Amino acid sequence: MDLDGNGRLDWFFNEYVYGTDLPAYRLESQLSQNGDASTLQMKLTQSGVGPAFKMAVPVYMQLADGRVMRFGAVAMIGTTTFDHTFNLPRLPSPIKKVMINYYYDVLSIEN
Repeated sequence: MDLDGNGRLDWFFNEYVYGTDLPAYRLESQLSQNGDASTLQMKLTQSGVGPAFKMAVPVYMQLADGRVMRFGAVAMIGTTTFDHTFNLPRLPSPIKKVMINYYYDVLSIEN
């Protein structure tokens, strides 16, 4: 959560206490399976915010057995898109879908 690298949460207060921006998020993902190896192509877009707006957007995976796992978080600044391909480790169950903000960790609008 230390997005500024200074050990403080000033960025959070600037966005949600003193600011008025409400971010909108759009997630596009594609899972590929090649034997035991899995690949995740993920494209996450943050919009509706000013250029200095920062957020660590949590990413989750729902497995075929019903469990939900936190995959990590993507640091987003301003109106931007994160587009990346991940090679995934072997998981206890196949991935059913990829989600953001599953536990409503971030006050936002999801598209």
